[in-house]
Amino acid sequence: MKDSTQAALYFGVAGLIILIGSRIAKATAPRDVPPEARRVACLGDSITAASGGYCSLLKPFLPPGSVTKAFGYAGKGAGFIYNHVHEALSWAPTDLVVLAGVNDMPGGGAYSAINNLEKIYAAAHANQVRVVAVQILPWFCYSSADDAAVKATDEVNNWIEDEADVDAVVSTWPLGDVNYCLASKYDDGSGLHPNKAGHRLLAELIADQAFNWK
Repeated sequence: MKDSTQAALYFGVAGLIILIGSRIAKATAPRDVPPEARRVACLGDSITAASGGYCSLLKPFLPPGSVTKAFGYAGKGAGFIYNHVHEALSWAPTDLVVLAGVNDMPGGGAYSAINNLEKIYAAAHANQVRVVAVQILPWFCYSSADDAAVKATDEVNNWIEDEADVDAVVSTWPLGDVNYCLASKYDDGSGLHPNKAGHRLLAELIADQAFNWK
């Protein structure tokens, strides 16, 4: 699928729509995030666990006095991460940035990912924590991105965008190319994990789309 002209056209058009929509949303979104110090917990898998990754790079975009802390579980799916959400919530964050689900995608695990992401979001809201849902990053050039995984990723990202009960949604399309592969300039060589430039852009995307009081 990822090599077909039809897929390239589909994701290219979808990406353009997402980018335009993101810019409009940024310009018109209500500024409902108080411009005061935040405690931002980032919850996810190996992308979140990366030392010096997007979570720490997000801090300069936040108000003075803000702190960030990463809770990353390498190689784990959304179910495992849900079972550890209490570790992030016990840190008493004001905001929880959730980037999870890619490890559920091989084999087509959309239902499992959505079910567990929904429980993560609900647990945060039950603790009066603001939820920032980050869509699954571009990864379709990774070795396990078969047709089922591609379809599942599309389902999860669409659900996050259209149906998830969250306070902000972050589109990560700018990290990818027309085939929703991680763009070479943001790829650490694995096809799955961002390099330093990729983490920096991811932090900027989260800041622009979820912490937009500036």
